[in-house]
Amino acid sequence: MSSVIFGEITRGIEFTGDLKRDIEALFTVHDALSTYEHILNVVNEAVQKFVADKLSWESPVHDVFQVQMRARIHESDLNGAVLVYLDHVWEQRQQLKLVHPWLIEARAELRGNKLNRG
Repeated sequence: MSSVIFGEITRGIEFTGDLKRDIEALFTVHDALSTYEHILNVVNEAVQKFVADKLSWESPVHDVFQVQMRARIHESDLNGAVLVYLDHVWEQRQQLKLVHPWLIEARAELRGNKLNRG
Protein backbone atom coordinates (compact mmCIF):
# COMPACT_ATOMS: atom_id res chain seq x y z
CA MET A 1 0.00 0.00 0.00
CA SER A 2 2.85 2.40 0.76
CA SER A 3 4.14 2.20 -2.82
CA VAL A 4 0.67 3.17 -4.10
CA ILE A 5 0.60 6.17 -1.77
CA PHE A 6 4.14 7.19 -2.74
CA GLY A 7 3.30 6.90 -6.44
CA GLU A 8 0.22 9.08 -6.07
CA ILE A 9 1.99 11.77 -4.04
CA THR A 10 5.00 11.97 -6.34
CA ARG A 11 3.16 11.83 -9.66
CA GLY A 12 4.60 14.43 -12.03
CA ILE A 13 7.76 15.06 -10.00
CA GLU A 14 11.16 14.44 -11.59
CA PHE A 15 13.49 13.15 -8.88
CA THR A 16 17.16 14.10 -9.12
CA GLY A 17 18.62 12.12 -6.21
CA ASP A 18 19.47 15.37 -4.41
CA LEU A 19 17.30 15.20 -1.27
CA LYS A 20 17.02 18.97 -0.85
CA ARG A 21 15.99 19.56 -4.47
CA ASP A 22 13.58 16.62 -4.43
CA ILE A 23 11.84 17.92 -1.29
CA GLU A 24 11.62 21.40 -2.83
CA ALA A 25 10.10 19.87 -5.97
CA LEU A 26 7.54 18.03 -3.86
CA PHE A 27 6.46 21.21 -2.08
CA THR A 28 6.44 23.17 -5.32
CA VAL A 29 3.88 20.75 -6.69
CA HIS A 30 1.89 20.40 -3.44
CA ASP A 31 1.27 23.00 -0.78
CA ALA A 32 0.88 21.63 2.76
CA LEU A 33 -2.93 21.63 2.86
CA SER A 34 -3.44 20.15 -0.59
CA THR A 35 -0.74 17.55 0.16
CA TYR A 36 -2.54 16.54 3.37
CA GLU A 37 -5.90 16.34 1.62
CA HIS A 38 -4.36 14.41 -1.27
CA ILE A 39 -2.72 11.91 1.09
CA LEU A 40 -6.03 11.39 2.90
CA ASN A 41 -7.81 10.81 -0.41
CA VAL A 42 -5.17 8.32 -1.58
CA VAL A 43 -5.21 6.45 1.73
CA ASN A 44 -9.03 6.34 1.72
CA GLU A 45 -9.02 4.97 -1.82
CA ALA A 46 -6.41 2.36 -0.89
CA VAL A 47 -8.50 1.26 2.11
CA GLN A 48 -11.59 1.00 -0.09
CA LYS A 49 -9.69 -1.19 -2.57
CA PHE A 50 -8.33 -3.35 0.26
CA VAL A 51 -11.85 -3.90 1.65
CA ALA A 52 -13.31 -4.54 -1.82
CA ASP A 53 -10.60 -7.12 -2.51
CA LYS A 54 -11.38 -9.03 0.70
CA LEU A 55 -15.10 -8.95 -0.06
CA SER A 56 -14.53 -10.32 -3.58
CA TRP A 57 -13.25 -13.66 -2.28
CA GLU A 58 -15.77 -16.42 -2.85
CA SER A 59 -15.48 -19.25 -0.35
CA PRO A 60 -17.55 -20.49 2.59
CA VAL A 61 -14.46 -20.00 4.78
CA HIS A 62 -14.57 -16.25 4.11
CA ASP A 63 -18.31 -15.82 4.72
CA VAL A 64 -17.96 -15.19 8.46
CA PHE A 65 -15.65 -12.18 8.28
CA GLN A 66 -17.25 -10.88 5.07
CA VAL A 67 -20.66 -10.62 6.76
CA GLN A 68 -19.06 -8.67 9.61
CA MET A 69 -17.11 -6.47 7.17
CA ARG A 70 -20.29 -5.67 5.23
CA ALA A 71 -22.03 -4.70 8.47
CA ARG A 72 -19.22 -2.24 9.24
CA ILE A 73 -19.36 -0.82 5.72
CA HIS A 74 -23.11 -0.40 6.08
CA GLU A 75 -22.29 1.72 9.16
CA SER A 76 -19.78 3.71 7.01
CA ASP A 77 -16.94 2.34 9.14
CA LEU A 78 -14.12 1.45 6.72
CA ASN A 79 -11.56 1.18 9.52
CA GLY A 80 -13.91 -1.17 11.34
CA ALA A 81 -14.21 -3.31 8.21
CA VAL A 82 -10.42 -3.52 7.95
CA LEU A 83 -10.20 -4.41 11.64
CA VAL A 84 -12.67 -7.27 11.14
CA TYR A 85 -10.35 -8.74 8.49
CA LEU A 86 -7.21 -8.19 10.59
CA ASP A 87 -8.89 -9.82 13.59
CA HIS A 88 -9.84 -12.77 11.36
CA VAL A 89 -6.22 -13.21 10.27
CA TRP A 90 -5.03 -12.76 13.87
CA GLU A 91 -7.35 -15.56 15.00
CA GLN A 92 -5.70 -17.81 12.39
CA ARG A 93 -2.14 -16.91 13.48
CA GLN A 94 -1.38 -20.38 14.86
CA GLN A 95 -1.75 -21.80 11.35
CA LEU A 96 0.48 -19.14 9.78
CA LYS A 97 4.22 -19.54 9.28
CA LEU A 98 4.69 -15.88 10.12
CA VAL A 99 2.65 -13.00 11.50
CA HIS A 100 3.90 -9.89 9.74
CA PRO A 101 4.78 -6.98 12.04
CA TRP A 102 2.61 -4.67 9.91
CA LEU A 103 -0.42 -6.82 10.75
CA ILE A 104 0.34 -6.46 14.44
CA GLU A 105 0.91 -2.69 14.15
CA ALA A 106 -2.17 -2.04 12.00
CA ARG A 107 -4.39 -4.11 14.29
CA ALA A 108 -3.07 -2.34 17.38
CA GLU A 109 -3.53 1.09 15.78
CA LEU A 110 -7.10 0.36 14.71
CA ARG A 111 -7.89 -0.95 18.19
CA GLY A 112 -6.49 2.28 19.66
CA ASN A 113 -3.53 0.58 21.30
CA LYS A 114 -0.08 2.11 21.28
CA LEU A 115 2.84 -0.21 20.59
CA ASN A 116 6.07 0.35 22.47
CA ARG A 117 8.72 0.80 19.80
CA GLY A 118 11.61 1.40 22.17
